[in-house]
Amino acid sequence: MKRLVLVSIIGTLLVGLCFSCSDEEKLSDNRAGYGDTYNTRNHYNDDDEGFFGSIWESTKRTWKGGWFDKAIVIGIIVFIIALVFLLCIGLFVAFDSWFLPIQKAPGVVIGKDYTPPSMTPITSTVNNVTTTTYIQNPEVHSLCIHVGDESGWLSVCHDFYHEVSDGTKVTAGYVRGRYSKEMYLKQVWG
Repeated sequence: MKRLVLVSIIGTLLVGLCFSCSDEEKLSDNRAGYGDTYNTRNHYNDDDEGFFGSIWESTKRTWKGGWFDKAIVIGIIVFIIALVFLLCIGLFVAFDSWFLPIQKAPGVVIGKDYTPPSMTPITSTVNNVTTTTYIQNPEVHSLCIHVGDESGWLSVCHDFYHEVSDGTKVTAGYVRGRYSKEMYLKQVWG
């Protein structure tokens, strides 16, 4: 969460630096007769710059608008940065732990967690008709297993969850991360 806040602050500062314009530029635009919506010195021809040149000009014109336009642009940029950040985390975990051989080691169950089944309602309205759809979330049985100096959580089946208790010795199947050297639990045997 702290990283996400830091990325948001840095993104906001970068947006402010990229799209700020001085009073001198606004004054020269007003003298040229174009008002705040057109900058004669930085005008891009769509034929010369292509798609990104026209987006840049559109963004600059929006940035010179009111505070609401600026808030929307900043919000969209922060959202995109957060989305890219989460995608990078997911890709790191995938590259770090997928397609590695599973190692076996003795472990001890040090915790159990049970999440009961639940229903999540999703309400949608189409043509003034409201319908509610329920999504069923299945029950989840999890064990915390201590292997060596590390521990981790693993979801297990209902029967195995009830067979073991805290302190039960088990055999854990895990992989060690390529880059992080972190332990990822994959399987457990009684």
